[in-house]
Amino acid sequence: MSLFIVSCRNEEVLVDIETHVVTTPEYTEIDGFYLLNEGNMGNNKSTLDYFDYKEGTYYKNIYAERNPTVVKELGDVGNDLLIYGEKMYAVINCSHKVEVMNANDATRITKNRHPKLPVHRRQRRICLCEQLCRSCSNRSDGSKRCGV
Repeated sequence: MSLFIVSCRNEEVLVDIETHVVTTPEYTEIDGFYLLNEGNMGNNKSTLDYFDYKEGTYYKNIYAERNPTVVKELGDVGNDLLIYGEKMYAVINCSHKVEVMNANDATRITKNRHPKLPVHRRQRRICLCEQLCRSCSNRSDGSKRCGV
């Protein structure tokens, strides 16, 4: 006896964004800020939020809403976030990757996968070295190593 189950999704997946008006609008040189939430290890629950000063509104989990076709969203354990030029880089430690997004709207440009490394060598921070965006890993002796 054989059993075959086939499934596919034809409709577009829409993720509702959660918004909270938290203060009165404020007009400053800074439009707003992104907040990378680490999430629980092992649950792929890292999220990206945005606070808009001009609206006084906090937007929760904008990455999932802006990138509905990305499987498992940002990934497991978001550790660091950097905006450089028009790009935003998010180090997702336990998913072994750096997500590269458009800094204006948080849409995915690409992801840079890193091999599975021992815990003490995983990428956790992002830094600028020679005007290139690189991820930094911790060494067992406590020092940091910058790499592409």
